[in-house]
Amino acid sequence: MNDIEQEKISQLVKQLQNAIDNSGGKFNPPAWMLDKTRPGDTPLTQEEVFEFAEFQTRQLRNTAALYYLNHCTERFGFNDKGQNVFCAPGLIVEIDQQVIEVLLIHQIERYLIEERPEDKYLTPMRFYMGDEIKRKENGSTWLIDFIDDVFISGAKELASTFGNNGITFH
Repeated sequence: MNDIEQEKISQLVKQLQNAIDNSGGKFNPPAWMLDKTRPGDTPLTQEEVFEFAEFQTRQLRNTAALYYLNHCTERFGFNDKGQNVFCAPGLIVEIDQQVIEVLLIHQIERYLIEERPEDKYLTPMRFYMGDEIKRKENGSTWLIDFIDDVFISGAKELASTFGNNGITFH
C-alpha cells in the first residue's frame, strides 16, 4: 500500500471514529472497518460480509424509522406533549424511533431472516435498500403503508379481544 492509499484509509478511519464518538453509542461499525493497516482492496471474508450487512441493516432501519416518523409528523403533527403520533379512525398511538425500529425488526426483518437464514442480514439489508430506491425513484409508499397497517391491525385485534364498545384507543 503506497502513502497516498494509506492516507486515504487513515482519513476514512478518522471519519468513522468521529462518527462513533459523536453517536452516543448508536454507531458501531465492525472493528475491521477501523483497521488502518488493512489495504483498501482486501476482499472481505464471508464473516465480514455478514458483519457489514448487520451493521448496514441497523443504519438502514434507523433511516427507515426516521423517515416514517417524519411522514407521520407531516400527516398528523404532534400530540399535546410534543410527541410523534400515528392516527387512524378510533386510534391515536404515540410513537418514537425505538417503537418503529422494534416493529421493523419483528414484522419484517425476522421473517426475511427466517426465510433465508443462510444469508443472515443480507436479505434485510437488500430489502431496505430496495425500498429506499423504489421510494426515491417511483414514490413508493409500501413501507409506510405496511407500518400503518400494523398499527391499525393491532388496534383492531385489541378491540376484538377486549370488546370495542365505541372505545377510542389512545
